[in-house]
Amino acid sequence: MSTTIKTKSSASIRIDTDLLNILKSNAKRDNRSLSNYLETILFEIIPQQPIDRTEGICQGLREVKMIKEGKLKAKSADELFDEL
Repeated sequence: MSTTIKTKSSASIRIDTDLLNILKSNAKRDNRSLSNYLETILFEIIPQQPIDRTEGICQGLREVKMIKEGKLKAKSADELFDEL
């Protein structure tokens, strides 16, 4: 059985007092810590996508090689912005 350990980070935020009280109350109702309650809510509303940058980096390196070999034309900044 494979176990993945996820790292956690600490964050300090400023939040409306009434909203914080509601969140604390809801966390207590669900028998969760405030931190766990917020994390659970955020995971539910933010789409989770695996982060794999390896393929993107490899593709970028292939494109740089092709540009250097003259097989691919480098795009101007304007062309890149137009694609957005």
